[in-house]
Amino acid sequence: MSEQLVNFIAEMQEEEALALVKEQLAAGTPPTQILEDCRVAMEMVGKRFEEGQYFIPELILAGEILKSITDEAKPYMTTQQEAKKGARVLVGGHHRPIVGVVTMDQMMVDCGDDDGQPGDDAVLIGRQGEHTITATDWAESLDTIAYEIVCGVSARVERRPV
Repeated sequence: MSEQLVNFIAEMQEEEALALVKEQLAAGTPPTQILEDCRVAMEMVGKRFEEGQYFIPELILAGEILKSITDEAKPYMTTQQEAKKGARVLVGGHHRPIVGVVTMDQMMVDCGDDDGQPGDDAVLIGRQGEHTITATDWAESLDTIAYEIVCGVSARVERRPV
Protein backbone atom coordinates (compact mmCIF):
# COMPACT_ATOMS: atom_id res chain seq x y z
CA MET A 1 0.00 0.00 0.00
CA SER A 2 1.19 3.50 -0.79
CA GLU A 3 0.56 5.47 2.38
CA GLN A 4 1.68 8.58 0.51
CA LEU A 5 -1.09 8.18 -2.09
CA VAL A 6 -3.67 7.42 0.60
CA ASN A 7 -2.64 10.55 2.51
CA PHE A 8 -2.63 12.76 -0.60
CA ILE A 9 -6.19 11.71 -1.39
CA ALA A 10 -7.43 11.90 2.21
CA GLU A 11 -5.89 15.37 2.56
CA MET A 12 -7.45 16.55 -0.74
CA GLN A 13 -4.09 17.09 -2.44
CA GLU A 14 -5.29 16.34 -5.96
CA GLU A 15 -2.25 17.49 -7.95
CA GLU A 16 0.15 15.55 -5.74
CA ALA A 17 -2.05 12.44 -5.87
CA LEU A 18 -2.27 12.52 -9.68
CA ALA A 19 1.47 13.11 -10.06
CA LEU A 20 2.19 10.14 -7.77
CA VAL A 21 -0.27 7.91 -9.65
CA LYS A 22 1.39 8.78 -12.97
CA GLU A 23 4.79 8.00 -11.43
CA GLN A 24 3.54 4.70 -9.98
CA LEU A 25 1.95 3.59 -13.25
CA ALA A 26 5.11 4.44 -15.18
CA ALA A 27 7.11 2.38 -12.66
CA GLY A 28 4.83 -0.62 -13.21
CA THR A 29 2.63 -0.47 -10.12
CA PRO A 30 -0.50 -2.50 -10.92
CA PRO A 31 -3.55 -0.27 -11.37
CA THR A 32 -5.44 -2.64 -9.07
CA GLN A 33 -3.08 -1.66 -6.23
CA ILE A 34 -3.58 2.02 -6.96
CA LEU A 35 -7.36 1.58 -6.89
CA GLU A 36 -7.10 -0.35 -3.64
CA ASP A 37 -5.16 2.57 -2.16
CA CYS A 38 -7.96 4.84 -3.37
CA ARG A 39 -10.48 2.65 -1.59
CA VAL A 40 -8.53 2.96 1.67
CA ALA A 41 -8.31 6.73 1.24
CA MET A 42 -12.03 7.03 0.53
CA GLU A 43 -12.77 5.09 3.72
CA MET A 44 -10.70 7.68 5.58
CA VAL A 45 -12.63 10.49 3.89
CA GLY A 46 -15.93 8.83 4.83
CA LYS A 47 -14.82 8.45 8.44
CA ARG A 48 -13.77 12.11 8.59
CA PHE A 49 -17.20 13.06 7.21
CA GLU A 50 -18.93 10.95 9.86
CA GLU A 51 -16.81 12.61 12.56
CA GLY A 52 -17.69 16.10 11.31
CA GLN A 53 -14.17 16.90 10.10
CA TYR A 54 -15.19 16.89 6.43
CA PHE A 55 -18.34 18.18 4.80
CA ILE A 56 -20.08 17.84 1.43
CA PRO A 57 -17.49 19.87 -0.50
CA GLU A 58 -14.72 17.52 0.65
CA LEU A 59 -16.79 14.49 -0.37
CA ILE A 60 -17.30 16.00 -3.82
CA LEU A 61 -13.61 16.81 -4.18
CA ALA A 62 -12.63 13.30 -3.05
CA GLY A 63 -14.97 11.87 -5.69
CA GLU A 64 -13.40 14.08 -8.34
CA ILE A 65 -9.91 12.98 -7.28
CA LEU A 66 -11.01 9.34 -7.46
CA LYS A 67 -12.44 9.88 -10.95
CA SER A 68 -9.23 11.56 -12.14
CA ILE A 69 -7.12 8.70 -10.77
CA THR A 70 -9.43 6.11 -12.31
CA ASP A 71 -9.23 7.87 -15.69
CA GLU A 72 -5.44 7.87 -15.39
CA ALA A 73 -5.30 4.16 -14.47
CA LYS A 74 -7.92 2.97 -16.98
CA PRO A 75 -5.52 2.58 -19.95
CA TYR A 76 -3.31 0.36 -17.78
CA MET A 77 -6.15 -1.99 -16.89
CA THR A 78 -6.65 -5.03 -19.02
CA THR A 79 -9.55 -7.37 -19.23
CA GLN A 80 -7.22 -10.39 -19.32
CA GLN A 81 -7.24 -10.99 -15.58
CA GLU A 82 -10.98 -10.64 -15.26
CA ALA A 83 -11.60 -12.55 -18.48
CA LYS A 84 -9.61 -15.45 -17.05
CA LYS A 85 -11.69 -15.30 -13.91
CA GLY A 86 -14.88 -14.92 -15.92
CA ALA A 87 -16.48 -12.47 -13.50
CA ARG A 88 -19.67 -11.25 -15.15
CA VAL A 89 -22.92 -9.42 -14.51
CA LEU A 90 -26.16 -9.25 -16.43
CA VAL A 91 -27.00 -6.01 -18.25
CA GLY A 92 -29.63 -5.77 -20.96
CA GLY A 93 -30.39 -9.48 -20.62
CA HIS A 94 -26.82 -10.51 -21.53
CA HIS A 95 -23.72 -11.64 -19.66
CA ARG A 96 -21.23 -8.75 -19.54
CA PRO A 97 -17.61 -9.01 -18.35
CA ILE A 98 -16.34 -6.86 -15.50
CA VAL A 99 -13.43 -4.68 -16.58
CA GLY A 100 -10.71 -3.93 -14.05
CA VAL A 101 -11.46 -4.31 -10.37
CA VAL A 102 -14.39 -3.74 -8.06
CA THR A 103 -13.63 -0.81 -5.81
CA MET A 104 -15.74 1.23 -3.44
CA ASP A 105 -18.78 -0.86 -4.37
CA GLN A 106 -18.34 0.23 -7.99
CA MET A 107 -17.27 -1.61 -11.09
CA MET A 108 -16.97 -1.07 -14.81
CA VAL A 109 -18.78 -3.43 -17.14
CA ASP A 110 -17.97 -3.90 -20.82
CA CYS A 111 -21.24 -3.70 -22.74
CA GLY A 112 -19.49 -3.89 -26.10
CA ASP A 113 -21.21 -1.90 -28.79
CA ASP A 114 -24.60 -2.07 -27.08
CA ASP A 115 -26.09 1.21 -26.00
CA GLY A 116 -26.26 1.23 -22.23
CA GLN A 117 -28.50 3.83 -20.68
CA PRO A 118 -28.34 5.45 -17.25
CA GLY A 119 -30.68 3.53 -15.01
CA ASP A 120 -30.25 0.18 -16.77
CA ASP A 121 -30.37 -2.64 -14.25
CA ALA A 122 -27.19 -4.60 -13.59
CA VAL A 123 -27.88 -7.97 -11.99
CA LEU A 124 -25.07 -9.39 -9.86
CA ILE A 125 -26.95 -12.42 -8.56
CA GLY A 126 -30.27 -13.39 -10.09
CA ARG A 127 -32.07 -13.58 -13.40
CA GLN A 128 -32.46 -11.14 -16.27
CA GLY A 129 -34.09 -12.18 -19.51
CA GLU A 130 -33.12 -15.76 -20.28
CA HIS A 131 -29.88 -15.63 -18.29
CA THR A 132 -29.06 -16.28 -14.65
CA ILE A 133 -26.02 -15.58 -12.47
CA THR A 134 -25.71 -17.36 -9.13
CA ALA A 135 -23.44 -16.92 -6.12
CA THR A 136 -21.86 -20.22 -7.18
CA ASP A 137 -21.02 -18.72 -10.61
CA TRP A 138 -19.28 -15.82 -8.87
CA ALA A 139 -17.48 -18.16 -6.49
CA GLU A 140 -16.17 -20.31 -9.33
CA SER A 141 -14.95 -17.27 -11.26
CA LEU A 142 -13.21 -15.86 -8.18
CA ASP A 143 -11.86 -19.19 -6.88
CA THR A 144 -13.77 -19.16 -3.60
CA ILE A 145 -17.03 -20.50 -2.16
CA ALA A 146 -20.59 -19.20 -2.61
CA TYR A 147 -20.93 -18.44 1.10
CA GLU A 148 -18.07 -15.93 0.90
CA ILE A 149 -19.75 -14.21 -2.04
CA VAL A 150 -23.13 -13.91 -0.32
CA CYS A 151 -21.59 -12.66 2.95
CA GLY A 152 -19.37 -10.19 1.10
CA VAL A 153 -22.15 -8.22 -0.56
CA SER A 154 -22.31 -4.85 1.17
CA ALA A 155 -25.53 -3.65 2.76
CA ARG A 156 -25.35 -0.67 0.37
CA VAL A 157 -26.12 -2.94 -2.59
CA GLU A 158 -29.81 -2.79 -3.44
CA ARG A 159 -31.64 -6.06 -3.11
CA ARG A 160 -34.82 -6.88 -4.96
CA PRO A 161 -36.42 -10.06 -3.62
CA VAL A 162 -38.06 -12.28 -6.18
